[in-house]
Amino acid sequence: MSTQRTLESFVARIWLEGEPDDHPNWRGRIQHVQSDREAHFQDLAGMSAFVEQVSGVPLPLTPTPKPKRAPRRR
Repeated sequence: MSTQRTLESFVARIWLEGEPDDHPNWRGRIQHVQSDREAHFQDLAGMSAFVEQVSGVPLPLTPTPKPKRAPRRR
């Protein structure tokens, strides 16, 4: 049994508006390459919502933690 993968490509331009000490907001524009659909967003949650809507795949709510490496022996 083989699993077929679908490739989805996005191009995003993201910038920070506001001063770092005054609650700045991430803003941006994202485009789905295959369909040429695009959206402007007011925060990173808006960008995630667009990716989920276009791809049909829910994104994780929090980043997956990376496994910790064992310390190197000297």
